[in-house]
Amino acid sequence: MSNLQDCKEMKARTWQRAEAAMLEIIGKIQQSITSEEERKSVIDYVQRLLEGYFACKVFVFGSVPLKTYLPDGDIDLTVFGGTISQEEHFADNVVRILKSQHRDEGSTPEFPVEDVQYIDAEVKLVKCLVNKVVVDISFNQVGGLSTVCFLEKVDRLIGRDNLFKKSIILVKAWCYYESRILGSHYGLLSTYALETMVLQKFLDYYSKFNWEKYGVSLFGPVCVSSLPELVDDSAEEPLLSQQFLHECVEALSVPSTALSATPLAFTPKHLNIVDPLKESNNLGRSISKGNSVRIRSAFSLGALKLEKVLSQPTESIFHELGAFFGRTLDRLGEMEENSKPGNQSPHSHNEAKNFSIGTTDLRGDYESLLNNLQFGQCCYRYVIAPPVSAQSQIRSANVLVPGDAFCLIGSLITSKPRGTGAFIPSNDHSQAWEARIRQNEEKEKGSETSQGNYIGRGPESCSKHHRSTCPAPRMRDKWVPAKTYNLEDEDEFPSLSTLK
Repeated sequence: MSNLQDCKEMKARTWQRAEAAMLEIIGKIQQSITSEEERKSVIDYVQRLLEGYFACKVFVFGSVPLKTYLPDGDIDLTVFGGTISQEEHFADNVVRILKSQHRDEGSTPEFPVEDVQYIDAEVKLVKCLVNKVVVDISFNQVGGLSTVCFLEKVDRLIGRDNLFKKSIILVKAWCYYESRILGSHYGLLSTYALETMVLQKFLDYYSKFNWEKYGVSLFGPVCVSSLPELVDDSAEEPLLSQQFLHECVEALSVPSTALSATPLAFTPKHLNIVDPLKESNNLGRSISKGNSVRIRSAFSLGALKLEKVLSQPTESIFHELGAFFGRTLDRLGEMEENSKPGNQSPHSHNEAKNFSIGTTDLRGDYESLLNNLQFGQCCYRYVIAPPVSAQSQIRSANVLVPGDAFCLIGSLITSKPRGTGAFIPSNDHSQAWEARIRQNEEKEKGSETSQGNYIGRGPESCSKHHRSTCPAPRMRDKWVPAKTYNLEDEDEFPSLSTLK
């Protein structure tokens, strides 16, 4: 009996030592006050830049507002404005605006903008480096806002000092730095897929998972043959109750598309992971067959290594776990060294300095995230709405009008300040629009359409049919351009500093 008691006490001491080691590693990985402020500055800059040119709203989603990003993590932004059919044209003009920032000779941009590129994929994406931080800009992606709200809500439900988020940070670091299996753009795991998997036992569970027969869902394992119906074969109680998930789907899911009469079917792939907020969405769809084998092998090897680490004597646990996350700690050390004066590489991220000093609270602003989602849901219903009749589609012959979502955006933007010294663009674009219309009529008289010009629609540009839905111009912060800019000439874009 005494031996059994000693064994239990030894195991408890081992787990306490392991937990202390894990918390120290998490503390080194998670964001600091400095890195968070720097990312907020980049986000604010891009928001002011795009909202200053277009009648649009820009929101952040993903790991930054969730506070689970890695030192090498990017910033995900989504722009609400225009319609789905016009996203490509909108993206082209966003690219031109971003590229113009480092070419304007009249002023110095607030942040350097480099490596701007447009990725024409299923989800239109503009990628760039702003102040050496990778920024991904998508369009009308209300699903991203839903996801971050859901994960924040789950973290609050689980509690225990943000245990869920700390697990995400630790597992993301292992997947990204140690096993190189994270990154949907490389045919590997997406971050959201990984976060869904974290809700169950991770390495040990998935190393033994029968991927040929089953898929992963928050209700437990489901037979691939039964998808998209969630037939649970597990006798274990899931972490999240059916009622909780149902409430999340009701409140946070993306509005159903008016363009699709029938719901989409779940498409089985090599790894099947059911989106908690949309059962027809396979979060493992980007994973190729070869990479699925690689991911499974990484899970198995990781489980074996971790089991071996935890079987070591208590005094060795700290060192062994450090070795288990060896590449992660090496990368953090490299970034810290590069951030020292005189050692900065042109490719080193600015946020690397002091990344592990003064770590911030992991609790996110759920109320603000929910407000962003509700705004996005409202806009999305307009974006996916069927086209209006030909009679109400009559527009200025020389201007491409992005659609009625802009009128909606104008009516939803409030005058509440976003913080001390923040720039809030005016909703009154009418004078700029009138100048643009006159300029285009003079330059392209007789042409039926203008393919190169894309700008947010102000109140005066609305058709008579929809003018009643547009807001009255705000007098505060009213901006009247000193000159008219030709959006077809990239060199004529003003930098953000000229809008202040």
